[in-house]
Amino acid sequence: MKTQFEIVIFSLFMFLVLFGCDPLAKDTMDFYQNTKSTDLSDESVNSITINSREGEVTTTFGKPYEVEEVANPESKYFNYNGIEFRIVDDKVVRYYFNSTYETAKQLKVGDTKDKVIAAYG
Repeated sequence: MKTQFEIVIFSLFMFLVLFGCDPLAKDTMDFYQNTKSTDLSDESVNSITINSREGEVTTTFGKPYEVEEVANPESKYFNYNGIEFRIVDDKVVRYYFNSTYETAKQLKVGDTKDKVIAAYG
């Protein structure tokens, strides 16, 4: 009787292991490899684009409200009212903003998903 119980428990365990871990499941990176890219090279906010120089940011927006320096990876974050720029090696590598600003295609925070897809694909 004990052996039969052990066989049932072992079988249940194996069932859960085999069907709980799908060997054919896609890796997270598969999503990125199969996602179409959108050309964002024309994107800017007040003439600042990705790869703009740090000096261009301060000339356009003035002195930042706050500057945060990060050691790893070495970078700076320039915070203004409603927009933040990440600067690495004297170049803008990322920025994000609130509803005060809009994209080159006149999209802003709060626009619908359909509007974003219509503009950028």
